[in-house]
Amino acid sequence: MSDVATAAPGFSPRGRRAGPTPAAGAGPGGRGRSDTTGVRRRRLTIYLLATAAWVAMAGLPVERVIVLAWLFGLLAVAVTADGSDRLGSLGRDWGLFAVLLLAYRYSAGLADGVGRPVLVDGLVTIDRFIGAGEVPTVRLQALVDQTGPAPWWQVPLSFVYVSHFFAVLVAAAALWLRDRPAWVAYTKRLLTLALLAVATYVLVPAAPPWMAADQGLIDPVERSSFLGWERIGLGIAEPLVEQGRAVANPVAALPSMHAGFACFLACFFWARSGAVARALWVLYAISMAFTLVLTGEHWVIDVLLGWCYVALAMAGWAVVDRRRRSRPTAPSSALP
Repeated sequence: MSDVATAAPGFSPRGRRAGPTPAAGAGPGGRGRSDTTGVRRRRLTIYLLATAAWVAMAGLPVERVIVLAWLFGLLAVAVTADGSDRLGSLGRDWGLFAVLLLAYRYSAGLADGVGRPVLVDGLVTIDRFIGAGEVPTVRLQALVDQTGPAPWWQVPLSFVYVSHFFAVLVAAAALWLRDRPAWVAYTKRLLTLALLAVATYVLVPAAPPWMAADQGLIDPVERSSFLGWERIGLGIAEPLVEQGRAVANPVAALPSMHAGFACFLACFFWARSGAVARALWVLYAISMAFTLVLTGEHWVIDVLLGWCYVALAMAGWAVVDRRRRSRPTAPSSALP
C-alpha cells in the first residue's frame, strides 16, 4: 500500500471527497447536505439495528472474517448514502487490507507446524524471576476465588479481552472515513507488527500459562477470560469464542498480540489525542495486560515482548518516513 495512493483523484489530502460541487438540489442553507446526512443516518441506523438483532440471536462475532465483513458493510453504507464514488476505493483498500490481515490470522497456525520445540520451561523461569519467585498468574489467581460464580469484576475483564477482536479494525474503519493518509500509515504499521509476530510464532512456538499448568509445570491456573459472560447471561458468546480458539494456535503466544494491538492503538493515536483520550488509551493497554496475565492467557514476558514489537514497528516506519521526506524533490520538467 504505497503512500502514492493517498493522492488518488477525488480526495483531498485528508482523505475527504474533494471539490466544491454541491449535492443535487442543494439550495441556500445547505438543504441538500442536510438531506444527505439524513439518508446516511437512517441507513446506518437500520444497519446497526440489524446488527444488534443478529448479535442478540447469535452472540458476539469474534472471528475476523465476520468482523471484517460487517465493517465493510458499514463503510459501504456510509459512503454510498451521499452518492459518493468512494465505493471503488473501499473495495481496493479494504480488499488488500483484509487479505493481509487474514493471512496473519491464519498463518499463526504455523507456529508448531514446522517441527520447532514448544518453549515453556524458559517462560516459567522468566516469569518466576519477574514475580520474585512466583509466577504472576498463579499469584494473582491465588488472590481470587476461581471456583464459585463469576464475580462482577470478571465482566469488564471479559469485555477488555474480547475487544481485541474489534478495536484495531474499528479504528481502521474510522480512519479510512476521516483521514485516508493516516489510514495508510496505520495499516502499514499494523501489518508490520503482525508480520513480526507471525515470524516469532513460527521460530519460537510458546505455551501459555494455562497450558503449562495443564502439564503440571506450574500450580493450577484457570483459563478465565470469559467468565464475565456467565455473570451477565451472555453464555451464547462462549461457543463463538471457542470456535475462534479452534482456529487459533494456542502456542502462538509469544509475543502477545492482544497486548501488542492495545499498545499499538495507544501509540498511534497518542499525538492525535488530548489529555483525557491519552489517559484512556494508556488505561486500555494496561487493562489488557492485566487481564491477559490474570486469566492465564499470557505470561508477563509475552506482554512485554508485544509492547517491544510495537516500539520496533513504530520506530522502523518513523525512520522510513523521515528518510522519504528528506529526499530531494526532482526538478519539474514543465516549461515556464
